[in-house]
Amino acid sequence: MELEKEIKVNHEITSLFKILSDPCFIIPKIFPSIKHIECKGDEFKGNGNLSILGEYDFRGRVYVGDSRIKYIYNTTKGNGTLEIEKVNVGIIKLKLEHDNGLSSYFIRFLFSSNLRK
Repeated sequence: MELEKEIKVNHEITSLFKILSDPCFIIPKIFPSIKHIECKGDEFKGNGNLSILGEYDFRGRVYVGDSRIKYIYNTTKGNGTLEIEKVNVGIIKLKLEHDNGLSSYFIRFLFSSNLRK
């Protein structure tokens, strides 16, 4: 499964990237099923609950560049990446890829509904 969304922002990209590169901030915002997250440097781990799919554990790492942030994560319900990229002045693109079909359905729903907020 792959989802992409461009978002207009009013903030300076450098400042915004500083916030969005913090996994303890962005991961629970993007994936509301997460119940607990621990961050240490560029690594993170925790657990969550996807209603009928049950509980899952996850761990990952964040890579930060000048114009792109990439999260690579592994879970007991599938693996994936989340990329946040500067497209233009005032526009960023979020791209989510996840490899498990059933949990992808729930992630697509949660990801899409969370981005509307």
